[in-house]
Amino acid sequence: MPEPQPSPAVPMRVTLITEGTYPFVVGGVSSWCHNLVTALDDIEWHVLPITASGLRRTSVFDIPTHVTLHRGIELWSRPSRLSRSQRLLRGDQTHLELPAKLCRLLLGPADRPHELIELLGSCRADPRWARTAFRSEHAWELFLDELRRTSSADGSDLYADITFTVLEASELWQTLYWLAQTASTPVPESDVVMLTEAGWSAALAAAEKVERGTPVILAEHGLHAREAYLEAARSKLSLGRQFSRTRLARGLSRLCYAVADRVTPVSDAHHRWETRLGANPVKLETIVTGVTAPSEPPAMPENSVITSVGRVDPLKDVVTMLRTATRVLERHPNARFVHWGPVSEPNRPYYEMCLQVHEELGLGESFTFMGGTSEPRAAMRSADIYLSTSISEGLPLSVLEAMTEARPVVATDVGGCADAITGCGVLANAGDHLGLAHAIGMLLDDPDLARLMGRRGYRRARRRYDAGEQAEQYRSLLSKVAG
Repeated sequence: MPEPQPSPAVPMRVTLITEGTYPFVVGGVSSWCHNLVTALDDIEWHVLPITASGLRRTSVFDIPTHVTLHRGIELWSRPSRLSRSQRLLRGDQTHLELPAKLCRLLLGPADRPHELIELLGSCRADPRWARTAFRSEHAWELFLDELRRTSSADGSDLYADITFTVLEASELWQTLYWLAQTASTPVPESDVVMLTEAGWSAALAAAEKVERGTPVILAEHGLHAREAYLEAARSKLSLGRQFSRTRLARGLSRLCYAVADRVTPVSDAHHRWETRLGANPVKLETIVTGVTAPSEPPAMPENSVITSVGRVDPLKDVVTMLRTATRVLERHPNARFVHWGPVSEPNRPYYEMCLQVHEELGLGESFTFMGGTSEPRAAMRSADIYLSTSISEGLPLSVLEAMTEARPVVATDVGGCADAITGCGVLANAGDHLGLAHAIGMLLDDPDLARLMGRRGYRRARRRYDAGEQAEQYRSLLSKVAG
């Protein structure tokens, strides 16, 4: 008799949940996702994107054959009508407390993530919960009572009461409704769920953990809560809206750290925020972003061009970039600044403001907005210096890519930038256009120093930030977590 043949190994299945990034938007997180799923081609990947309704839905990446791109979740889209079987039951109506409980558990000072996990699991178990509760006048009254308690200084961590208008309360009500709807959405059955941000995807991960017990990995790039606080501080939002947005971001981050079996930040600099928001230090395992470097470092053109690459976004602080250029041009009038990066529709007002600042500063052709690019490394290679002015980062892929092109980096000291560029670039505080301008001027004055820093960055990128090594770290972690 012929010997029995071993059955073929079943590939591991991983659901990757993205938020406003892969595969519809270019950028560091999107590139990280694409590089990872492409490298780990022995894994069956399911990509589930969370996007805002009405935005572009065309992939900007060539999706590999071992990756299934699902329709995803569109927030703020028009809900379908309830069928008769889904309408409000006249028996047990305890689910009418859902909006109030979400308000208390997400926005309140107490940290009770396990209650929130069970609550979101109930939304998955019976999707009628969210749809009927958020159509109930009684649920609205319960929600308003809870919002008054949560936003009161009595018995909370607030120093003064926060007053909400009816419109602001309605906006929060709508946001919580979509969060509950997100939790009730089925996720492709898989061995591991991987998240790229501690935001809305936390609701999906929590419901999946309750329903199937699926292990969760949070591969954290930017810090969702920190970026929400920064955005609120720089905005002109009312106190009610600032409270809602920052507390919701904090609550979702707490939820995500509680539900995740492993948290893999791209930098040790994230650990302090993560532990303060409830992450168990035992779960933390830094896995730095990986890049592929050419076999030989390209020569520096010595053309006094300073390049930056990244979306036009308040977190990238393009205004500081413009002010930096103004100071550099005072001493180096032949210098030229080139910024490559797309402008999303939500960031259109910020871009218009940047154009106004550009005109007021009289930068003219010395600073050019080039739009998006599919070849960021070519843009870096054509410059002498790479500039990053972000006010919040994880470990910027663009900075690492500039290092692989042997370009010295001038960057703000945020996220993991210090670990990456110390000794092969120059750091300044976020928003410090004078410090950034001084660093750029120093490198323009001393091309030998610029070349030395560029070569050191190239060697460090090859040694410490290898894409193949990062992929193998995730392969090992996925196998371990999947059991």
